[in-house]
Amino acid sequence: MNHDFFSISRFGKFFQFDLKRGILRNGPSLLICLGVYILVWLFLSAIQKTVTPVPDREKIIALLFFISVSLAPGIIYGHVNDLKRGVIYTMLPASVFEKYLSMLLICLVFWPVVCILLLVGLDAVLVFAGGDQWGYAGYLSFVETGGSSSSDGFAVLMLIFSVFTCGNLLFRKKKYGFTIMFFIAILILWGQLKNMFPFLEDIQTVLIYTGVIFMIGTGYFRLKTLKY
Repeated sequence: MNHDFFSISRFGKFFQFDLKRGILRNGPSLLICLGVYILVWLFLSAIQKTVTPVPDREKIIALLFFISVSLAPGIIYGHVNDLKRGVIYTMLPASVFEKYLSMLLICLVFWPVVCILLLVGLDAVLVFAGGDQWGYAGYLSFVETGGSSSSDGFAVLMLIFSVFTCGNLLFRKKKYGFTIMFFIAILILWGQLKNMFPFLEDIQTVLIYTGVIFMIGTGYFRLKTLKY
């Protein structure tokens, strides 16, 4: 086994270090996200005579979830390709593959899971506090009836988050702006291709996951070839 490429013990130590650093860096933004949801609850409770139903809150949570998780790569790893601070990152005791695997686990798995659990948990607390009489009514549920639509939605989320993770490595300045423009270009291109080749609609999920794999591979290549 090539220990220069991957060592489970070394990766485990680095991942613990990387996760703690990620929590310290992105924790405040997640707290802000939760605080915004509480403010929305207070605002809606004050201006509405009726309670806010589940569908409306799902849209609010989806927006906050999307923003919070999309911003995470730049907040945690925005320094990685910086001409000055990035040198310190290269000196950390882990291979490029181990660093990138840790980055993917934190940005594509850990933060999305933690963010949605905290938002849904906070929503449940607010529903309980209002007793279904004011503020929010009805508990959110992860149970979906449409299997294919749920699969497509998950695939799209993975594509979005992988684009932001990769964009953070590709662009040294104005990371979010360039990443958003890049993603919009992808959407425009996809729309044109579907108009030209309608059969692509039938394999949309497969193509989206192919895009996820491509973005992950591009990010790894970028990290491996970074020059300071």
